[in-house]
Amino acid sequence: VFFCLIINIIYYIRKRPRDIFNYYILAFYSIMIPLIDLYHVQVAFLAGVIINLYNFNFSTIYDKYLKSFCIVSCIGFSITMFTYSFPIIYPNDINHFNYRLIPRLNVKFTKKVNNHLKKYEGKNIYYLVADAYYFRIINDEKITKLDLINNGNWGYNGSKKIIKEIKKHKGKGDIFIIDEIDFEASSQIDKNTLYFIKNNCKKIDSIDFYDIYLYE
Repeated sequence: VFFCLIINIIYYIRKRPRDIFNYYILAFYSIMIPLIDLYHVQVAFLAGVIINLYNFNFSTIYDKYLKSFCIVSCIGFSITMFTYSFPIIYPNDINHFNYRLIPRLNVKFTKKVNNHLKKYEGKNIYYLVADAYYFRIINDEKITKLDLINNGNWGYNGSKKIIKEIKKHKGKGDIFIIDEIDFEASSQIDKNTLYFIKNNCKKIDSIDFYDIYLYE
């Protein structure tokens, strides 16, 4: 699908090199890179549908109206499917994210995590998960260097650098949260770091798929 979308838009660019809208769509396709996962490809595919309708030559006087109807219908259908697939609370009561479309289950999980972590008030908590920034922001906490440990983010020998940084917290009673899902191959979170936490820290608690470790 990725290559078909790229080839398709390049065709339209060569056909209409002065139409800037085609270039916008090509730039938009960059959201698929580097993961090229299902979600990002779906979003790009919707843009692909729109650009094909935009470039298609309808041989009737209703050309403009038909294109507009098709584009609006596609967008409306996508929004409707998204809403029905993932019930939304809008607006929600999540700090700083009140007007973002967040599925009901995610709002519920966010509150569950925050309420659960109140028992560790006064301790330094480090989220070694994909939602680290999210939890920092909604709790008005300072971003730390350990909040984004995706593969490659720490440069050469990144795993060693992250683990070295974590070792500085030994014996301080700090809390580390990891997600069991991140041990899967599809996750970008540095696996060596996760295994270090699992093998060298003491598991003291869990919240659904989040595991809480104490670095004694």
